Amino acid sequence: MYVVFGVTLNAVQVVLPIAVYIILSAISYMFLSRFYSNLEVRLKLNDELRHAEKLAAVGRFATSISHEVRNPLASLKGFTQLQHEKHPEDGEYYSIMINEIERISSLLDDLLVIGKPKGMNFELHDLNEVIDYVLKVMDSDAKNQGIQFIKETDTGLPMLECDAKHLKQVLINLIKNGMESMPLGGEVAIQAEVLDAETVKLTIKDGGQGISKENLAHLGTPFHTTKADGTGLGLMVSFKIIEEHNGAIDYESEEGKGTAVSVSLPVKQPKY
Repeated sequence: MYVVFGVTLNAVQVVLPIAVYIILSAISYMFLSRFYSNLEVRLKLNDELRHAEKLAAVGRFATSISHEVRNPLASLKGFTQLQHEKHPEDGEYYSIMINEIERISSLLDDLLVIGKPKGMNFELHDLNEVIDYVLKVMDSDAKNQGIQFIKETDTGLPMLECDAKHLKQVLINLIKNGMESMPLGGEVAIQAEVLDAETVKLTIKDGGQGISKENLAHLGTPFHTTKADGTGLGLMVSFKIIEEHNGAIDYESEEGKGTAVSVSLPVKQPKY
């Protein structure tokens, strides 16, 4: 009203201060916007720097233990293969043991290059076979903990272009986390569904203790863990593997009610 009155009377003493105020407000807004924008960029760069430092620490840690772990692994693999030859009737179990020893060796490789791009061996695989293998590996531990697996998959799942060895590693990590959240036993559901012609989704649900909102925000960061004897490396490696599959991991959790982890993957890997 004051502005309209001043314009109507063409009073310079009214209009001029208002114009100056508007101009100064606009300038202040521009400066504040740029300040907050620069502040956000600096904070983001600082977070990325801390993340890079943690990855470097993981690399140094992995390098220091790699040699010490690989030697006994080689011996274990050799003796397992020898027992396999002596007892061919138990070949299925020895094959799993050998595959798991190789997976440990592969995990060491992942830790060594966790901060660098790692080439994946993408081939077409039956997702049901990948899931069945993982459940067979985890079956003994599940029975010991009073946990039952429930597998639910869509009919007509497409062949998935993936690195099966690394995808199995991710599923084992996620299922193991779900099992550890239920010390009194329970059910872990493993679901596979087709989202669209280009995407499939794997979901692992447990009825465990759940994860707080504070911890959800830090999942996948180096050395962040909610376990007393954990390191956070397993989940960090899982996030890295899915990232290199051009996929995504999403968590939904409520304390006291359980957690659902969704892994979205492209049916075909993009060609660059």
